[in-house]
Amino acid sequence: MKLSYFAETYAMFKAAVTFVNSHQHTRAAWRQLSPKKTLLKPGETRFASAFYMLERLLEVKPQLEQLVVSNDWRAALQHMPKPGRDAGDATKRTVQNEDLWSRAEMVRGQLGVSGLWVYVRAGAGWMDGWIDWC
Repeated sequence: MKLSYFAETYAMFKAAVTFVNSHQHTRAAWRQLSPKKTLLKPGETRFASAFYMLERLLEVKPQLEQLVVSNDWRAALQHMPKPGRDAGDATKRTVQNEDLWSRAEMVRGQLGVSGLWVYVRAGAGWMDGWIDWC
């Protein structure tokens, strides 16, 4: 798997998760649609958390698609300044982009059933470890 391919997919979905979680009205609308499943935002030092974020997004895809076309979504964006509305529109495009969802599925599929051994740059050094995907 090419990491640049994963990085682009990850960055777009991370921005969408950040947008939903960072605004009171979008977060409230999300909680109405999915009261038991939060959107996971990856930790800076936890490489595996990026994969867990994608996994969660794949689990809640129908609710996300419903969120970005809801009246609550439109109302939330109306009250935001232009940069916020633009970020909301970008989030909507991300959620509605089937190519990105296919990429996320591909990333998940390339991890296999049990996990993946990773070796990544971490600050000034390198770190490696097993990502358990079960």
